[in-house]
This record gives sequence, C-alpha cells and structure tokens, in this order.
Amino acid sequence: MDMGGLEDFYSFVDDLMTEEEFRSRIRKKVDEFGGLLTEEAAAYLIVDEMGRNPGNRARICELSPGTTASVEGRIVEIGEERRTAKGRVMDVIIDDGTGECVVSLWDDNLDELRAFLRPGAKMRVINGFVKVVYGRISVQPGKWGIVIIEKD
Repeated sequence: MDMGGLEDFYSFVDDLMTEEEFRSRIRKKVDEFGGLLTEEAAAYLIVDEMGRNPGNRARICELSPGTTASVEGRIVEIGEERRTAKGRVMDVIIDDGTGECVVSLWDDNLDELRAFLRPGAKMRVINGFVKVVYGRISVQPGKWGIVIIEKD
C-alpha cells in the first residue's frame, strides 16, 4: 500500500504499529482537530507523540519568548491548583538538564493529566507557545499544543 508523502513518517513507527493502524490514527487526529490538520501534520504529531522524532525538541535554555517549541523534561515541582477569571490552572515546573520552565495546565487538560503528575515523571509539551510569565520562561500548550506525561 503506497502512502505517498506519509511513508516517511510511517517509517519512524513501523515497528510499533501496522500501516493500517497508523492511517487510522491519522484519521482520528485530523478529526480531533476538526479537519484543520493535513494528513502529513497529523502524521508528524503522531510520530512526535510516540517519541520517535527527537530532532525537534528544543533545549529549555535556548527557548525564546514569542516562538513555538516542543520541550521535554522531568517534573521537579507541582504547584497548587488555583482559580482565575479564565478557569482552573496548575503550574508544573520541568527541567531538561539545561534549565527549567513552567508548564501551565488548564481545566480539561489538568483534569486529564492530574493523576499522572508526580515529581520525576517525564513531561513533553508538543507545539507549545513560549513566553515569560512573572519573570520565568513558560511553555504553554494553548489550543494547538499537546502535553504528554509518561505513565509508568
């Protein structure tokens, strides 16, 4: 079965799933984003979520406000949940060995990930928006970002 431009993405995960499973996940990802992603963009996200695209991760020490980036680090601190005018939020600090940054988890994202938050767990933010909040580098998942916590 020829996948056209998707075959390169599939080659990163072909030992983890069949081509049919990969295509199915692509369709689900496109649907998840309301059809706003191309199949190639969905495939890229799937490969990245599976940890098979290590070349696109930024080092925390090199992050610049106003850009987007994907980062990965170990959780070193978990803040208290608080309520704001925009909703419920909890700040998590991660460290990748080059520096620390804050990741803010909001509402549904917080509810989904709360059970997996623990010091030492590996957290990835894919396509996060980098900004400075209260003098600290912050990577916010926002509407198009994804947060993954590796579950033991």
